Amino acid sequence: MVHYEALGEQRLSFGPTQGGLRRGVAVRNLLRRFGRVLRLRADTLSGEEQEKLYDLSEDVVAFDKFMSHCWNNPGWKKVLALIFDILGLHAFWAAFLAALVVHVTQCVCSVLPKSSLVRHDTYTKLDLRVSFWEVIVGEVAALCVIFMGHLFCKSSRYFVDCASIHQTDKELKLAGIANIPDFLRNSKELLVLWDKEYITRLWCVYEVAVTQVPGAARVPIRLLPMDMYTFLAGLHAYSFVTAVQFFFMLPSVSDITTLNMSTLFACTPLLAFVAKSGGGLQRLGGGVGGGGGGAAERGGVS
Repeated sequence: MVHYEALGEQRLSFGPTQGGLRRGVAVRNLLRRFGRVLRLRADTLSGEEQEKLYDLSEDVVAFDKFMSHCWNNPGWKKVLALIFDILGLHAFWAAFLAALVVHVTQCVCSVLPKSSLVRHDTYTKLDLRVSFWEVIVGEVAALCVIFMGHLFCKSSRYFVDCASIHQTDKELKLAGIANIPDFLRNSKELLVLWDKEYITRLWCVYEVAVTQVPGAARVPIRLLPMDMYTFLAGLHAYSFVTAVQFFFMLPSVSDITTLNMSTLFACTPLLAFVAKSGGGLQRLGGGVGGGGGGAAERGGVS
């Protein structure tokens, strides 16, 4: 966390484009060790560890994304939101293509062992062999992208306060804080890791306001509702477990009515997840529209 109380103690004169102050964090460093830089608060680290945070960033001309968030929120939620935002689509296509390749391969030459589970379909009068390979290989492919895909992300650079602003060198630290408006104006997008507390934090509101100054080029704002991404992760885990269990149960289902009832029973929690997400979106809209009347000053750059 970057404390800014010292700004009021002395007058500082820093130019709007100080050389070397714009430092961005690559995705491979941002998500390294499951986003350790976001899961640990900088003010709880030793001086040596804080210096290492600065080494995660590098000089940039502009930022692809300026990440705005509250340090009071759980770091793992931020990491989940960023993983799904950055790698989610890639993970989907990896799972889809991997499952498709396995299915075609099994149909053509049956390289992998076949399951002993067989269901006799009363409608088509066919014996259908249950196959787990498509689901398992697809899931493994998706998880490989989720946990290792960041290693191949080399172009995007994020502004992350604790790594982009020096934590131990007082002069560099104050210079970085003083130039936050410049960092925002030189970002392609303001990425807000949203939760219900965000709009109550004065420094967060300030960052949003800087990007919307009348007469200046406005920076696009995009919200990542962290709670919704957390529900998405839970939904995915539930879907995978349910699918595997359903395959084991499928051979014992003899009629279409039982099959439909079993499917409905399995999908009920999924519908509950969707309803919960819809309620979250509604509250998100209310929070954004409600303004920051209850904003309270915080002790760090978000």
